[in-house]
Amino acid sequence: VGAHDKSRTKAFTEDDWSLLESPALKPYPKAKTLAEKAAWDFFKKEKPSFTFSVINPCVVVGPVASANVGSSTQLIASTLNPKLPFTVNSYFRLVDVRDVVQAHINAAKFKEASGKRFIITQSDGGEKSHAEIADTLRNEFGPMGYNVAHIRLPDVVVWLFSFCISKAADAYFFLGNRQKLDNSLSRDILKLEYTPIEKTLLDAGHSMIQYGAIPKKEGYRKAV
Repeated sequence: VGAHDKSRTKAFTEDDWSLLESPALKPYPKAKTLAEKAAWDFFKKEKPSFTFSVINPCVVVGPVASANVGSSTQLIASTLNPKLPFTVNSYFRLVDVRDVVQAHINAAKFKEASGKRFIITQSDGGEKSHAEIADTLRNEFGPMGYNVAHIRLPDVVVWLFSFCISKAADAYFFLGNRQKLDNSLSRDILKLEYTPIEKTLLDAGHSMIQYGAIPKKEGYRKAV
């Protein structure tokens, strides 16, 4: 949905599709876009007897179920337990994995969901800066001995690194990118009540520590 020119200020809705020619559309999300288009073409042409809905979550984070941290949750892990304590001027649209699960269940449950696409993102648009994510994690885990990322890396430094480090190049493209997502359809039809992003981030951090994906410090404790 959201791979467009980053100068766009209007919120994205289910009527929007990622631009296949956009430099923001890497091979993985491009493949997902093409696959969804093919699925809709099949559904409209063949008119199968089963219902069809599409769940389009943004960056899925939240508690993990093992020590294997996926690419999305790596954002939390690398901020809570970084090799280098830097944050960048990037913004992320986030959603709790438990809300994504509920979206799938409700899409199958409610007949009104058939034939529709749904943007799944936190109820405030899901937008959090890397610094805000770090602040939330630092307030919880800093007193326990975790050196949470805390030094804002200037944009010009990210730009310089972008010429030689692929991850820096990706980060540079999204610097200052504050695109909004409209999740009203998911709330109206799927009846989703989104988890507060602060709870999502803290539950993610605690679960990664408890499963051993992040070392457990001597001062670690989990609030009851």
